[in-house]
Amino acid sequence: MPIIYLVRHTTPNVPKGMCYGRLDVALAPSFTAEASLIAVVLREAKITAFYTSPAQRCGQLAQFLADGSPVHVDARLQEIDFGDWEGKNFNDIPRAEIDAWAADIERYTFPNRESPALCRIRAQSFYEDLMAPATQNCAVIAHGGSIKALLSIVANKPLGAVAAWEISFGAVVAIKI
Repeated sequence: MPIIYLVRHTTPNVPKGMCYGRLDVALAPSFTAEASLIAVVLREAKITAFYTSPAQRCGQLAQFLADGSPVHVDARLQEIDFGDWEGKNFNDIPRAEIDAWAADIERYTFPNRESPALCRIRAQSFYEDLMAPATQNCAVIAHGGSIKALLSIVANKPLGAVAAWEISFGAVVAIKI
């Protein structure tokens, strides 16, 4: 039975509390140590394909884990685009906007960008393409938002139902398909 390994990028090098979504931020100095732990988890997985978001924080991890194997970059794995919130500390975002997002996690549209529902649509398209061929073990290196979108699809739950699930930096979630 094939397994999809959903891997969240390692710790980014950003100030605590910063909303960075689509910003192409670098990884923290702890990258090698964190990536090495993920590699240990995946060592026996017999992964035949690696997929990654185009963000450098995902691509760098994908290259490290692939160890010379081809890595497929797919824009559908990008993080939610938080628009005007990007680069701001969450404490500096108007409370009314945060409350509006909390009240409708799936359909809220971030100022001047997208809604989490659009992230889920991108994830659905990726997932359908991934399932089209005879899928073998693969690793998908992505972001908290896109991983939750994929999990909502696999679990057949609305995105709002999985929004509170914790996907830590460097987390590996195995899905048997």
